Amino acid sequence: MSHMRERIFIYSLSALLMVFLGVSGSSQSTENPLAGGKKPVAFNEVWAYLMAGEEGKVTGIEPFTDVCYFSAAINYRGKLAGQKKAPAVFAGKTTRVHLVIAELSNPALMHFCLNTGYGLRSSLIRDIVDAAADYHGVQLDFESVPAAEKDAFIGFVRELRSALGGKKILSIAVPPRRVSVDDAYDYAALAAVSDRIIVMAYDQHWSTSSPGAVASLWWCREVTAYAKSRVSADKLIMGIPLFARAWQDKKLARALTMNGLEEIKKNRSPEVQVCDRNGPYFTYREDVTVTVYFDDLDSIMQKMKLYSGERIKGISFWRIGQGSPDLWSYIDVSAVSSVDK
Repeated sequence: MSHMRERIFIYSLSALLMVFLGVSGSSQSTENPLAGGKKPVAFNEVWAYLMAGEEGKVTGIEPFTDVCYFSAAINYRGKLAGQKKAPAVFAGKTTRVHLVIAELSNPALMHFCLNTGYGLRSSLIRDIVDAAADYHGVQLDFESVPAAEKDAFIGFVRELRSALGGKKILSIAVPPRRVSVDDAYDYAALAAVSDRIIVMAYDQHWSTSSPGAVASLWWCREVTAYAKSRVSADKLIMGIPLFARAWQDKKLARALTMNGLEEIKKNRSPEVQVCDRNGPYFTYREDVTVTVYFDDLDSIMQKMKLYSGERIKGISFWRIGQGSPDLWSYIDVSAVSSVDK
Protein backbone atom coordinates (compact mmCIF):
# COMPACT_ATOMS: atom_id res chain seq x y z
CA MET A 1 0.00 0.00 0.00
CA SER A 2 1.45 3.30 -1.05
CA HIS A 3 2.10 6.11 1.41
CA MET A 4 -0.25 9.07 1.04
CA ARG A 5 1.53 12.39 0.91
CA GLU A 6 -1.68 14.41 1.11
CA ARG A 7 -2.73 15.63 4.54
CA ILE A 8 -5.45 13.42 5.95
CA PHE A 9 -7.70 15.89 7.70
CA ILE A 10 -10.36 13.46 8.89
CA TYR A 11 -9.78 11.60 12.14
CA SER A 12 -12.70 9.25 11.51
CA LEU A 13 -10.70 6.74 9.50
CA SER A 14 -13.93 4.84 8.94
CA ALA A 15 -12.09 1.78 10.20
CA LEU A 16 -14.83 -0.75 9.70
CA LEU A 17 -13.95 -3.89 11.64
CA MET A 18 -15.69 -6.95 10.30
CA VAL A 19 -16.92 -8.55 13.54
CA PHE A 20 -19.22 -11.44 12.88
CA LEU A 21 -21.55 -13.73 14.77
CA GLY A 22 -20.04 -16.97 16.02
CA VAL A 23 -20.04 -20.03 13.82
CA SER A 24 -21.55 -23.32 14.90
CA GLY A 25 -20.12 -25.19 17.86
CA SER A 26 -18.88 -28.02 15.64
CA SER A 27 -15.36 -26.55 15.49
CA GLN A 28 -12.57 -28.33 17.30
CA SER A 29 -11.03 -26.67 20.35
CA THR A 30 -8.93 -27.62 23.33
CA GLU A 31 -10.08 -27.25 26.92
CA ASN A 32 -7.51 -24.65 27.97
CA PRO A 33 -9.29 -21.29 28.17
CA LEU A 34 -7.25 -18.19 27.37
CA ALA A 35 -8.01 -14.50 27.78
CA GLY A 36 -11.70 -13.71 27.61
CA GLY A 37 -12.66 -17.37 27.84
CA LYS A 38 -11.40 -18.12 24.33
CA LYS A 39 -10.12 -21.62 23.62
CA PRO A 40 -7.36 -22.55 21.17
CA VAL A 41 -8.58 -23.81 17.80
CA ALA A 42 -7.11 -27.13 16.67
CA PHE A 43 -5.64 -27.99 13.28
CA ASN A 44 -3.51 -30.80 11.91
CA GLU A 45 -1.35 -28.35 9.94
CA VAL A 46 -0.63 -24.64 10.28
CA TRP A 47 1.20 -23.04 7.34
CA ALA A 48 2.60 -19.54 6.99
CA TYR A 49 4.54 -17.53 4.42
CA LEU A 50 7.96 -16.06 5.15
CA MET A 51 9.47 -13.43 2.87
CA ALA A 52 13.16 -13.84 2.11
CA GLY A 53 15.03 -11.28 4.20
CA GLU A 54 12.43 -11.27 6.97
CA GLU A 55 13.78 -14.25 8.90
CA GLY A 56 14.26 -11.99 11.93
CA LYS A 57 10.49 -11.74 12.29
CA VAL A 58 10.30 -15.39 13.35
CA THR A 59 10.10 -15.42 17.15
CA GLY A 60 10.14 -19.15 17.78
CA ILE A 61 6.76 -19.25 19.52
CA GLU A 62 4.78 -19.75 16.32
CA PRO A 63 2.83 -23.03 16.01
CA PHE A 64 3.74 -23.57 12.37
CA THR A 65 4.03 -27.06 10.95
CA ASP A 66 4.94 -25.70 7.51
CA VAL A 67 6.59 -22.50 6.28
CA CYS A 68 6.52 -21.35 2.65
CA TYR A 69 9.70 -19.42 1.81
CA PHE A 70 8.86 -16.66 -0.66
CA SER A 71 10.19 -16.79 -3.29
CA ALA A 72 12.15 -17.95 -6.31
CA ALA A 73 10.99 -16.69 -9.70
CA ILE A 74 11.15 -17.54 -13.40
CA ASN A 75 13.23 -15.26 -15.59
CA TYR A 76 12.51 -14.20 -19.17
CA ARG A 77 14.41 -17.22 -20.50
CA GLY A 78 12.23 -19.65 -18.57
CA LYS A 79 14.97 -20.45 -16.06
CA LEU A 80 14.55 -20.51 -12.32
CA ALA A 81 16.02 -17.38 -10.76
CA GLY A 82 16.59 -16.19 -7.23
CA GLN A 83 16.89 -19.66 -5.75
CA LYS A 84 17.18 -19.48 -1.99
CA LYS A 85 18.82 -21.76 0.51
CA ALA A 86 16.39 -22.98 3.14
CA PRO A 87 16.26 -20.39 5.97
CA ALA A 88 18.59 -21.30 8.82
CA VAL A 89 16.07 -20.14 11.42
CA PHE A 90 14.25 -23.46 11.03
CA ALA A 91 17.33 -25.69 10.96
CA GLY A 92 17.05 -28.57 13.40
CA LYS A 93 13.34 -27.99 13.99
CA THR A 94 10.37 -30.11 12.98
CA THR A 95 8.89 -27.32 10.85
CA ARG A 96 8.73 -28.31 7.20
CA VAL A 97 10.00 -25.62 4.83
CA HIS A 98 8.71 -25.26 1.27
CA LEU A 99 10.31 -23.27 -1.54
CA VAL A 100 7.75 -21.04 -3.27
CA ILE A 101 8.11 -20.61 -7.03
CA ALA A 102 6.14 -17.47 -7.90
CA GLU A 103 5.03 -16.01 -11.22
CA LEU A 104 2.38 -13.38 -10.68
CA SER A 105 1.92 -11.25 -13.77
CA ASN A 106 3.31 -12.68 -17.02
CA PRO A 107 0.82 -14.88 -18.90
CA ALA A 108 3.05 -15.02 -21.98
CA LEU A 109 5.90 -16.48 -19.93
CA MET A 110 3.49 -19.05 -18.49
CA HIS A 111 2.48 -20.08 -22.00
CA PHE A 112 6.06 -20.76 -23.05
CA CYS A 113 7.06 -22.48 -19.80
CA LEU A 114 4.05 -24.74 -19.34
CA ASN A 115 3.69 -26.07 -22.87
CA THR A 116 5.94 -28.84 -24.15
CA GLY A 117 6.65 -27.39 -27.58
CA TYR A 118 9.16 -24.70 -26.64
CA GLY A 119 11.91 -26.66 -24.91
CA LEU A 120 11.47 -24.87 -21.56
CA ARG A 121 9.14 -27.07 -19.54
CA SER A 122 11.47 -29.99 -18.82
CA SER A 123 14.45 -27.76 -18.03
CA LEU A 124 12.37 -25.61 -15.66
CA ILE A 125 11.18 -28.71 -13.85
CA ARG A 126 14.79 -29.86 -13.47
CA ASP A 127 15.71 -26.43 -12.09
CA ILE A 128 12.90 -26.64 -9.52
CA VAL A 129 13.87 -30.15 -8.44
CA ASP A 130 17.49 -29.07 -7.99
CA ALA A 131 16.51 -25.94 -6.03
CA ALA A 132 14.26 -27.98 -3.74
CA ALA A 133 17.01 -30.36 -2.63
CA ASP A 134 17.26 -28.86 0.88
CA TYR A 135 13.52 -28.28 1.30
CA HIS A 136 10.67 -30.48 2.44
CA GLY A 137 8.54 -29.35 -0.45
CA VAL A 138 7.76 -26.95 -3.28
CA GLN A 139 4.82 -24.62 -3.75
CA LEU A 140 3.77 -23.24 -7.12
CA ASP A 141 2.24 -19.77 -6.90
CA PHE A 142 1.45 -19.25 -10.59
CA GLU A 143 -1.13 -16.46 -10.61
CA SER A 144 -1.05 -15.54 -14.30
CA VAL A 145 -1.82 -18.81 -16.08
CA PRO A 146 -4.20 -18.09 -19.00
CA ALA A 147 -7.39 -20.13 -19.17
CA ALA A 148 -6.23 -21.63 -22.46
CA GLU A 149 -3.22 -23.16 -20.68
CA LYS A 150 -5.25 -25.17 -18.14
CA ASP A 151 -4.30 -28.57 -19.55
CA ALA A 152 -0.65 -27.54 -19.92
CA PHE A 153 -0.63 -26.32 -16.31
CA ILE A 154 -2.06 -29.59 -15.02
CA GLY A 155 0.46 -31.52 -17.11
CA PHE A 156 3.31 -29.42 -15.74
CA VAL A 157 2.20 -30.09 -12.16
CA ARG A 158 1.88 -33.81 -12.86
CA GLU A 159 5.38 -33.97 -14.34
CA LEU A 160 6.85 -31.94 -11.47
CA ARG A 161 5.14 -34.18 -8.90
CA SER A 162 6.78 -37.22 -10.50
CA ALA A 163 10.19 -35.55 -10.75
CA LEU A 164 10.18 -34.48 -7.10
CA GLY A 165 9.78 -38.03 -5.87
CA GLY A 166 7.74 -39.33 -3.00
CA LYS A 167 9.48 -37.55 -0.12
CA LYS A 168 8.74 -33.97 -1.22
CA ILE A 169 5.41 -32.22 -0.71
CA LEU A 170 4.04 -30.38 -3.75
CA SER A 171 1.47 -27.67 -2.97
CA ILE A 172 -0.40 -25.39 -5.37
CA ALA A 173 -1.67 -21.92 -4.44
CA VAL A 174 -5.01 -21.15 -6.10
CA PRO A 175 -7.28 -18.09 -6.16
CA PRO A 176 -10.49 -18.15 -4.09
CA ARG A 177 -13.66 -19.24 -5.84
CA ARG A 178 -17.30 -19.45 -4.75
CA VAL A 179 -18.53 -20.94 -8.03
CA SER A 180 -16.92 -22.73 -10.93
CA VAL A 181 -14.95 -20.42 -13.23
CA ASP A 182 -13.68 -21.22 -16.71
CA ASP A 183 -10.02 -20.57 -15.95
CA ALA A 184 -6.76 -22.49 -15.51
CA TYR A 185 -7.27 -23.21 -11.81
CA ASP A 186 -9.25 -26.44 -11.86
CA TYR A 187 -9.23 -27.30 -8.15
CA ALA A 188 -10.08 -30.97 -8.61
CA ALA A 189 -7.63 -31.61 -11.44
CA LEU A 190 -4.78 -29.84 -9.62
CA ALA A 191 -5.54 -31.68 -6.38
CA ALA A 192 -5.30 -34.99 -8.22
CA VAL A 193 -1.67 -34.31 -9.20
CA SER A 194 -0.43 -32.54 -6.04
CA ASP A 195 -0.33 -33.02 -2.27
CA ARG A 196 -1.93 -29.80 -0.98
CA ILE A 197 -4.18 -27.11 -2.40
CA ILE A 198 -3.66 -23.73 -0.70
CA VAL A 199 -6.73 -21.55 -1.25
CA MET A 200 -5.73 -17.89 -0.99
CA ALA A 201 -8.98 -16.99 0.77
CA TYR A 202 -8.46 -13.24 0.81
CA ASP A 203 -8.63 -10.21 -1.49
CA GLN A 204 -12.42 -10.37 -1.53
CA HIS A 205 -11.90 -6.65 -2.09
CA TRP A 206 -8.60 -5.37 -3.43
CA SER A 207 -6.69 -2.14 -3.88
CA THR A 208 -8.56 -1.04 -7.02
CA SER A 209 -12.02 -2.30 -6.03
CA SER A 210 -14.62 -0.51 -3.95
CA PRO A 211 -13.89 -0.59 -0.20
CA GLY A 212 -14.79 -3.79 1.59
CA ALA A 213 -13.58 -6.66 3.71
CA VAL A 214 -10.36 -8.43 2.79
CA ALA A 215 -12.07 -11.71 3.72
CA SER A 216 -15.50 -11.52 5.36
CA LEU A 217 -16.81 -14.55 7.23
CA TRP A 218 -19.79 -15.19 4.95
CA TRP A 219 -17.50 -15.00 1.92
CA CYS A 220 -14.97 -17.38 3.52
CA ARG A 221 -17.79 -19.81 4.26
CA GLU A 222 -18.82 -19.86 0.59
CA VAL A 223 -15.21 -20.16 -0.60
CA THR A 224 -14.72 -23.11 1.76
CA ALA A 225 -17.89 -24.83 0.59
CA TYR A 226 -16.80 -24.60 -3.04
CA ALA A 227 -13.26 -25.78 -2.25
CA LYS A 228 -14.56 -28.79 -0.31
CA SER A 229 -16.79 -29.73 -3.23
CA ARG A 230 -13.69 -30.05 -5.43
CA VAL A 231 -10.83 -31.03 -3.08
CA SER A 232 -10.74 -33.69 -0.38
CA ALA A 233 -10.47 -32.15 3.09
CA ASP A 234 -7.17 -33.93 3.80
CA LYS A 235 -5.49 -31.94 0.99
CA LEU A 236 -7.13 -28.59 1.67
CA ILE A 237 -5.40 -25.61 3.33
CA MET A 238 -7.37 -22.36 3.71
CA GLY A 239 -5.53 -19.04 3.74
CA ILE A 240 -6.06 -16.35 6.39
CA PRO A 241 -4.85 -12.76 5.81
CA LEU A 242 -2.86 -10.89 8.43
CA PHE A 243 -3.15 -7.56 6.63
CA ALA A 244 -5.65 -4.74 6.29
CA ARG A 245 -6.57 -2.61 3.30
CA ALA A 246 -7.11 1.13 3.09
CA TRP A 247 -9.02 3.06 0.44
CA GLN A 248 -9.07 6.81 -0.07
CA ASP A 249 -12.16 8.47 -1.49
CA LYS A 250 -10.18 10.59 -3.96
CA LYS A 251 -7.63 9.42 -6.51
CA LEU A 252 -5.38 12.44 -6.75
CA ALA A 253 -2.54 11.12 -8.92
CA ARG A 254 -3.76 11.80 -12.45
CA ALA A 255 -3.08 13.64 -15.68
CA LEU A 256 -4.65 17.09 -16.05
CA THR A 257 -5.79 18.93 -19.14
CA MET A 258 -4.68 22.53 -19.40
CA ASN A 259 -8.29 23.57 -18.72
CA GLY A 260 -8.30 21.38 -15.62
CA LEU A 261 -5.03 22.92 -14.51
CA GLU A 262 -6.43 26.43 -14.86
CA GLU A 263 -9.53 25.40 -12.90
CA ILE A 264 -7.37 24.28 -9.97
CA LYS A 265 -5.34 27.49 -10.09
CA LYS A 266 -8.55 29.51 -10.13
CA ASN A 267 -10.18 27.65 -7.22
CA ARG A 268 -7.11 27.07 -5.05
CA SER A 269 -4.99 30.16 -5.78
CA PRO A 270 -1.75 28.27 -5.23
CA GLU A 271 1.63 29.97 -5.20
CA VAL A 272 3.36 29.00 -8.43
CA GLN A 273 7.03 28.09 -8.05
CA VAL A 274 9.62 27.77 -10.81
CA CYS A 275 12.33 25.14 -10.57
CA ASP A 276 15.40 25.59 -12.79
CA ARG A 277 15.61 21.84 -13.31
CA ASN A 278 11.95 20.78 -13.55
CA GLY A 279 10.01 23.86 -14.53
CA PRO A 280 6.92 25.46 -12.95
CA TYR A 281 4.84 23.74 -10.29
CA PHE A 282 2.59 24.45 -7.33
CA THR A 283 1.43 22.67 -4.21
CA TYR A 284 -1.98 22.65 -2.56
CA ARG A 285 -3.69 20.60 0.15
CA GLU A 286 -6.60 18.24 -0.31
CA ASP A 287 -8.66 16.57 2.42
CA VAL A 288 -8.99 12.82 1.98
CA THR A 289 -11.28 10.35 3.73
CA VAL A 290 -9.73 6.93 4.23
CA THR A 291 -11.68 3.72 4.83
CA VAL A 292 -9.82 0.79 6.38
CA TYR A 293 -11.05 -2.80 6.62
CA PHE A 294 -9.12 -5.08 8.95
CA ASP A 295 -9.30 -8.12 11.22
CA ASP A 296 -8.71 -8.35 14.95
CA LEU A 297 -8.25 -11.42 17.13
CA ASP A 298 -12.00 -12.04 17.34
CA SER A 299 -12.61 -11.96 13.58
CA ILE A 300 -9.53 -14.09 12.86
CA MET A 301 -10.76 -16.64 15.38
CA GLN A 302 -14.15 -16.66 13.65
CA LYS A 303 -12.37 -17.77 10.47
CA MET A 304 -10.27 -20.34 12.31
CA LYS A 305 -13.37 -21.83 13.95
CA LEU A 306 -15.08 -21.99 10.58
CA TYR A 307 -12.18 -23.85 8.98
CA SER A 308 -11.65 -26.16 11.95
CA GLY A 309 -15.34 -27.00 11.98
CA GLU A 310 -15.11 -27.96 8.32
CA ARG A 311 -12.47 -30.58 9.25
CA ILE A 312 -10.02 -29.43 6.60
CA LYS A 313 -6.32 -30.27 6.79
CA GLY A 314 -5.17 -26.86 7.97
CA ILE A 315 -4.79 -23.11 7.55
CA SER A 316 -2.10 -20.82 6.16
CA PHE A 317 -1.25 -17.25 7.13
CA TRP A 318 -0.09 -14.47 4.82
CA ARG A 319 2.31 -13.62 6.28
CA ILE A 320 4.85 -13.92 9.12
CA GLY A 321 5.56 -10.56 10.77
CA GLN A 322 2.24 -8.93 9.83
CA GLY A 323 0.07 -10.17 12.70
CA SER A 324 0.15 -9.95 16.47
CA PRO A 325 2.20 -12.66 18.22
CA ASP A 326 -0.72 -13.01 20.65
CA LEU A 327 -2.58 -14.90 17.93
CA TRP A 328 -0.36 -17.96 18.18
CA SER A 329 -1.60 -18.78 21.69
CA TYR A 330 -5.04 -19.44 20.21
CA ILE A 331 -3.91 -22.20 17.85
CA ASP A 332 -3.42 -25.83 18.81
CA VAL A 333 -1.59 -28.16 16.46
CA SER A 334 -3.25 -31.35 17.55
CA ALA A 335 -1.84 -33.99 15.23
CA VAL A 336 1.31 -33.31 13.27
CA SER A 337 2.84 -35.86 10.93
CA SER A 338 6.57 -35.77 10.34
CA VAL A 339 7.52 -35.53 6.69
CA ASP A 340 4.97 -38.01 5.42
CA LYS A 341 2.09 -36.67 3.38
